[in-house]
This record gives sequence, structure tokens and C-alpha cells, in this order.
Amino acid sequence: MAYNPLEDSLGILISQTYRKVAYYTMLHFKPYGVTTEQWLVLLTISRHEGVTQTQLADLTKKDKTTITRIVDSLERKKLVRRRPSADDRRVVHTIATSEGKHLAEVLAHVEREVLDELFATYSEEDKEQLKRALFAVQARVDTQMAVHNPVDEEKSHRTER
Repeated sequence: MAYNPLEDSLGILISQTYRKVAYYTMLHFKPYGVTTEQWLVLLTISRHEGVTQTQLADLTKKDKTTITRIVDSLERKKLVRRRPSADDRRVVHTIATSEGKHLAEVLAHVEREVLDELFATYSEEDKEQLKRALFAVQARVDTQMAVHNPVDEEKSHRTER
């Protein structure tokens, strides 16, 4: 049978599943005025006190521009604050306010309830197997990116022309 990416691609399936789960979770987060993306960053800040935005990008697997936009939004909502480093004026630490820490934990419980609802028919073993498979895919992508980065290759092709 011929490969049909719309039906057979694991990449498309993972992407579509992520979007559906994120959207469903976002509906539960809406009353709190925070998106799922903002919550992930807020939770990371609250659990890594004084993290820099570069570290935050690494921890959340988001690019620096996205992190800046999200931290700006969280700062406007008074959920985080920035503090210049005492050692290096180029470095800025990000700290969750008490309200931000509280909201991060409340939303952690909301997210857990949403996932418990979505995975209610799965055994603990099935959920652990799914997590292992997804972590393995992430590790494989990281390995492949270290060896073969299409963005860097595209840049070199453009300069060769």
C-alpha cells in the first residue's frame, strides 16, 4: 500500500495530537488568563528560581524570541519579575512572584486533571510506555540534529550559490 502522509505520518499524527491536547487544556486554563505556553514558562521559572532567559529557552525547548514574548506577557500580568545579575550586567534573572508561583501550581493541578480525564482509559503501564516512546523520539531528534542540522545546511547552500 502506498504511503499517504495524511494518514500514515507519525510526525503529522504527533503534531495533530499535541494541538488537540493543548487546545483542550487551554480551554481549562482560560478562566485563569494564562495560555498553556505561558504556564509552561511560568512553571519552569517558579521551579528554577532566578533562571536566565537563555536557560529558560533550553529548559522549555522554545526559541529565545518566544521566551522574551512570553516573559514580557507574564511580567505585565505581575506573575514574574526580572532582576539584573549582580555579577554580569548583561544577564537578567527571571523570578516568579508569589502570585505567579501560586498560579503555576494551581494550573499544574488543572493540567493533571485534564490529562487524567484524557487518559482515563489507559493503564499506568500504557501511559509509561507512551512516555518512554515519546522521550525516545525526542532523544533521537536531538541526536540527529547534532549530526545533521537542516537549518545550518540551508544557510550553507544559500552562501554557496
